[in-house]
Amino acid sequence: MARGDWTIVRSVLAKASAPVLARFATANTLLAFDYDGTLAPLVAKPAAARMRAPTRALLARLSHIYPCAIVTGRARVDLAPLIRGLDGLTVVANHGGDLHGGSAVFERQARHWLAQLSPRLQGWDGVVVENKKLGVAIHYRAARHPQRALAAIREAVADLANARLISGKTVIDVVPTNAPNKGSALEHIRAEQGCDAALYVGDDETDEDVFSLATSAPLLTIRVGRKPASKAAFYLHGQLDIDDLLERLVALRGAATTSPW
Repeated sequence: MARGDWTIVRSVLAKASAPVLARFATANTLLAFDYDGTLAPLVAKPAAARMRAPTRALLARLSHIYPCAIVTGRARVDLAPLIRGLDGLTVVANHGGDLHGGSAVFERQARHWLAQLSPRLQGWDGVVVENKKLGVAIHYRAARHPQRALAAIREAVADLANARLISGKTVIDVVPTNAPNKGSALEHIRAEQGCDAALYVGDDETDEDVFSLATSAPLLTIRVGRKPASKAAFYLHGQLDIDDLLERLVALRGAATTSPW
């Protein structure tokens, strides 16, 4: 069930959306989530981005009754302490760039970009250039003058070779143009898990690679925060609503046995 199967974008928690959500919940469906801004609230310091206790408990329950995955732009080493103790989750980091163990070519490219960017941006207070091993993230959430910092970042990245720039919420991700993305990562996980369908929730520009994914398998796409330009078919009003969605998925799975799509 692709994006075009719904004529309007609507809240996935609305009464009219219940049959669609129930269909995915009772099928052989992969549940996949972005982390920052989706499972966890956005915070000034990414290392402090923790899930609320109810979200964590619900995700633990979901991972025992559905195939579940986190597809994140974070490096795997950064996400690991934030999900420690949660079993049964498939994790793909670096926007899918670490599939199959990553690539030495991507790592060399990231180091080269880091050497170019760090001296150009080191004078900007609150701007952090992060080596994500298979790419580079430039954070400016803590910048005193975010718009000026963003302008400086855009100037610094403008002449990077073989780079795809992804604008996120107070972050610019730089990834190799031929690297996997969240869309290809989701398809890889779905096939690997033997799932007939997938449900994906995200909140950022990097998640549009999933929202716009052309796939023959049924795909339910949900954006955290309504955005007219997004390709997501449904939305949640805000990050706080993630718990309501997870609760419904738990309840729907318990109400019926799973069936082939």
